[in-house]
Amino acid sequence: MKLRNYLSVVILFILGLFSLSPQHALAASSDFHPEDSFSDPISLGQAVKTPLSQAAAYGQNALGENEQYMVVNGSPAVFYAVDAETGEQKFSQTIANSDVVWGMTVGSDGNVYFASTMNGMLYRYLPNEKKLESLGKNPSDTFVWDLKSSSDGKIYGATYPNTKVFEYDIATNTYNDLGIMKEGQQYARGLGVTDQYVYVGIGTTAALIRYDRKTGEKVEIPLPISGESTTVSEVAAYNGKLFVRAGYRLFILDEETGKHINTIGFQGKISSPSPYNPDLLYYKVNSSLYTYNMKENKVEELKDAPPLPDETEVKTHAWITLQNGKTVLAGMAAFTDSFFYNPTDNDYKLHFPNVDAQGTNINAIASIDGKVYSGGYQRGMSIFDEASQSYTYMNKSFHQSEGIGSLNGVVYFGTYPGAKIYRYDPTKPINYTSGKNGNPSLAVDIDDDQDRPFTMTSGDNKLFIGTIPGYGKHGGALTVLSESPSANDQVNVQTKVYADIVKDQSIIGLAYKDGKIYGSTSIHGGLGSEPVEKEAKMFVFDVEKGEKIAEFTPKIPGLDIPIEMIGELSFGPDGLLWGIIDGTIFAMDPTTYEVVKSKVVYPTTFSTGKFRPFYLDWGKDGTLYTTLGRKLTAVNPDTLEVKQLVRGSKKLMTVSDEVVEESIQFMTLSNDGSIYYTLGSRLYKLPIMIESMNLDIGPVGLNLQKKQVVTPSPTVQVKYASGAEGTLNENQFKLVSSNPDVISISDSGEIVAKSAGIASVMAISTSTKQNVTSNEVPFVVTVTLGEVKQELSDFTTKAKIRSVFSQTLQNDLQAAENSYNKGDVTQGMNVLTDMITKLQSAQRILISIQAQKTLINDLNSLKMSWQTTVK
Repeated sequence: MKLRNYLSVVILFILGLFSLSPQHALAASSDFHPEDSFSDPISLGQAVKTPLSQAAAYGQNALGENEQYMVVNGSPAVFYAVDAETGEQKFSQTIANSDVVWGMTVGSDGNVYFASTMNGMLYRYLPNEKKLESLGKNPSDTFVWDLKSSSDGKIYGATYPNTKVFEYDIATNTYNDLGIMKEGQQYARGLGVTDQYVYVGIGTTAALIRYDRKTGEKVEIPLPISGESTTVSEVAAYNGKLFVRAGYRLFILDEETGKHINTIGFQGKISSPSPYNPDLLYYKVNSSLYTYNMKENKVEELKDAPPLPDETEVKTHAWITLQNGKTVLAGMAAFTDSFFYNPTDNDYKLHFPNVDAQGTNINAIASIDGKVYSGGYQRGMSIFDEASQSYTYMNKSFHQSEGIGSLNGVVYFGTYPGAKIYRYDPTKPINYTSGKNGNPSLAVDIDDDQDRPFTMTSGDNKLFIGTIPGYGKHGGALTVLSESPSANDQVNVQTKVYADIVKDQSIIGLAYKDGKIYGSTSIHGGLGSEPVEKEAKMFVFDVEKGEKIAEFTPKIPGLDIPIEMIGELSFGPDGLLWGIIDGTIFAMDPTTYEVVKSKVVYPTTFSTGKFRPFYLDWGKDGTLYTTLGRKLTAVNPDTLEVKQLVRGSKKLMTVSDEVVEESIQFMTLSNDGSIYYTLGSRLYKLPIMIESMNLDIGPVGLNLQKKQVVTPSPTVQVKYASGAEGTLNENQFKLVSSNPDVISISDSGEIVAKSAGIASVMAISTSTKQNVTSNEVPFVVTVTLGEVKQELSDFTTKAKIRSVFSQTLQNDLQAAENSYNKGDVTQGMNVLTDMITKLQSAQRILISIQAQKTLINDLNSLKMSWQTTVK
């Protein structure tokens, strides 16, 4: 038998031993154990980070140094004090149980006061002591919109949802609830304070209330927009005039008479009067700086002024005198981009204070074609690549996403405010713009009084979007979006909006099948509104005809309270339409609209939100995965048996000091069956278990010569417990050797033949915490007589073998060679066998372990190759 034929037989035999890669199937069982299909959760960190700040102020410490104060949104939010001129950080502290701060002011005592939107606490920062302290919870409400200070030592706060205002007395450290400012409304939004009055901006039905600080009398001052569905968000009083902001309009009134003087386009905050000209106020619109002359009632754009930060509004203005003696207008926009502007010479400087971007609560996620897209509250977006298990893109300023969907591989983000839809093509380079030329870029503004696009689904080359209306309004809309090509590789996006499709209700669930859209609603309208309907509905919409063909409220056995919201919806493999009502799961016949099965799994009390849908997705094995009851839950669609997959080990302290399990608001299922879900600002992965792995080493020969180095092209095919199949990315596995003394794997993935013998190469998964190994690919490493001689010589030179023992082995090796050359192969093999025996019994003083092992492997390999020549 020829040598190569013998080696081929050996390799085939070994391949038969090592290629037994079992193909497991999920055992048939009446028990439902979906948790067995997943490995332990993996934290992917904070998916969205942004330095967004909604409140800021300027002040001085006892040394006369200018300081800038802000709270960066996050989970939790963080308060900062920095040097206003250098940006150097002087103080920072997280604010427990907080995410956003809208209200901040400097009191008459020079200290900084602020309050958040979650816990109702009023905080005070003492610049001279660099100390932050809590002043307790205000008596009015937990959500504080605005804070303003008076010259006589009072702090006033505007709250939601009962339109209340509170007063805090700095000297006595006491609170006073000033009561409801306007019955039937929810928002006390903006404040303006003078020596005599507190002016309160009201919403969602616009109004301006004047509260007398001495008598408590409340008087409503007419506005051009009084009674409209909008909110008054800013009020200021200068030089006998009132400046009242609602949206992008600033109304100017005579403070004494209430007469309307002017209405101007506006954005952000208005400055106090200029020290250079007390008749001038400054403000920003887009990137331009404007002045308003109070004496002349005149607006002027400062065309010679450099452009201001364009992306967001200015959060505060102040006139400060710098260390160089110049007095400038200071301001900060929402991403902490800060500026100084000197009106005397148009000198403008932009700088960023030394503060950190904070992880913000995740507000939307979706797994689309191997990428997980996350949107943040109130800004920010990221893209997580499932193959590399890393974030490949983060955007701090992307608009607040309420829902994320896709159409033919293109990703659509539904953003707040204004229900603006952004389009992102993953096949093209990222080039974000808030306008229409970029990627992602604005595709359509739904308008029609719509505000929050929570739900999206696609079918028949169309994207269907369900929305919630704006503040104080009722009636959501169904938008049908389609695409068509245009010139220059561009795309035309067309939409048709069907407003108030279910009267006075918001759309929060959508599913498509056979030319029909099945939708579900919430009785709640835009924030600041009260429901006018008592029960949520489902509807069926014929896409081709463009008309609603059915509307009804499903009848759920065991659910004996009015249904406030239904959503999301999804068609299952069984052809039924599945949906969630808070903690209740149900399945409906899509032709008869009859509920054929349902189960109240968790308490269904509608206490976990008014709009946010409960999400559901189907595994390839038919398991239904949901956020039923705001818990990550698997459902057996046949038996309605359920299992909670993840429990909120992190506890959340609420305003009432109650300890609760942190809810899971969002989940999405990846192609392999892994589940991505969120807890606050953190994105987690529940990895699907790998059932089997098959390694293909690529076009690499299985016979290697000793010291030969080859570069494999490994491919690892996997089967997951979900039933899905896929190919692992190169960083999701590593190659290992069954015997590193024979074959080793270099850091760069090369296969190195180290010594003669037989060893196998396997792949081990690194994408989950489970220890999964592929089939074994065997290699035979051969050696020639000349290589054995050289190995023996090298070991002798390196003092790994004593000279006297080395000489014995050299003599034996020469004798074996002589016998082989004379044709007496059997005698030569006998000499090799004797050499192996001598090596095995040699004392350590004669030979090192490494030399002993290597030479034994070499001689066995040489003996095997000589065996093929024996007839």
